[in-house]
Amino acid sequence: MEFQKKSVAEFNAMTAESQAIYLDAKSVNESEMSLKMIGDLASTQEKNAALEVEIKSIKDASLTLGKKVSELEEKKGKAIETKSNFQEVFESKSVEIKSFLDGKGSSVSLEFKADANYSDLTQTGVLDQLAPGISDIVTKSTKVADLFTTIPMIGETYRYLEQTSAVRDAQGVALCAKNFTSLTKEDIGEVAVNYVKLKDIVNICKDYADDYGFVENRYRTLLTQSISFLRDTDLLLGTNSTTSTQSIDKVSSEFSATNVSAPIVGSIQHANYSDLILGMATQIDILGKLGSFVANAALVNKMDFFKLVESAKDATGQYLDPRLTKVGNNWFIGGLLIIPLVDVAENTLYVMDTTKGNILDRQSIVLTMSDSNGTNFVDEYVTMMVTAKLQFLVENNNANAFMKCSDVGLAIEAINEA
Repeated sequence: MEFQKKSVAEFNAMTAESQAIYLDAKSVNESEMSLKMIGDLASTQEKNAALEVEIKSIKDASLTLGKKVSELEEKKGKAIETKSNFQEVFESKSVEIKSFLDGKGSSVSLEFKADANYSDLTQTGVLDQLAPGISDIVTKSTKVADLFTTIPMIGETYRYLEQTSAVRDAQGVALCAKNFTSLTKEDIGEVAVNYVKLKDIVNICKDYADDYGFVENRYRTLLTQSISFLRDTDLLLGTNSTTSTQSIDKVSSEFSATNVSAPIVGSIQHANYSDLILGMATQIDILGKLGSFVANAALVNKMDFFKLVESAKDATGQYLDPRLTKVGNNWFIGGLLIIPLVDVAENTLYVMDTTKGNILDRQSIVLTMSDSNGTNFVDEYVTMMVTAKLQFLVENNNANAFMKCSDVGLAIEAINEA
């Protein structure tokens, strides 16, 4: 903006701060005008004369500025120090300017920058490049719930009828037998199952959520994950109580190499982890009369599977098991889907027919928000709550479709041919 010269009356009417700013601008304007005049001089003598005039002018301006500053100190009781960016640059280039005016230099370069004091910044992070989004802590995959069919549950209790006993007394008879008697019969019982409620809550300050738009969505995700992870863990390891669901671990029978229906103790040459899985699957198939149960999945500990199957080699370095196949990211052993889970403990595994288990869903994962919790309304907090009501159902007659091995090492030794 072009400098506007003020009269004495106008100057006296200004505040002390404004007078200082005006004097600074006046000094800059006068110096700029003087420099322009210097550049227009043609001869060395004229340049020298102009330089002397400029130096005298700068000195006079400095004396005037000093006088005004003294007056302001007396009026305001504090010192005011000002030096324009132009003055600082002009003084730093004084030698080069004199050389130019003496005819010893071809040019003078003056660079002016806006004043900036970075020591005033308390948060330098705002100047950095910020990556989009938030880097989350790694989480497990919820795979157990995906293995089973979900049945909607319309009340607190789910009931089903089961055959508790059955006699089938078909007989061979002589032709024209008159006094044939059959004992065929069955007993039917009723079983009642109740759901288990899972819940998690968090309180959020309304101002916090309003000021930072991502907060509410982050907490929605966090709570939903919290319930999902608990549901998956409960489906595998639950204790079948009022606060924990029925589970694969609870319903499974323990593997025994001496199982009366399918004994395999000491019968497998060079027995390994894959033999154990297929041996358990065989026992399940036989317990299902080779028709009711068909084992289709094994839940394993990832480190066990890697050490005992994926990396297993013979003495010549050749991989051992041709029954091991991989389709996409899924491993199969003899047709059984292998599912590594973080909740399966080392030296433990489960084999099952997943079609014999169901998830009773009374209420899918539901998230609600309310400020009517205690003093929330007055304190301006919102309580965010997520709940789920469910149960894992394996009918009593299908329990043998699930089998657990609690000690993989001992089991492999037990089935190994002596």
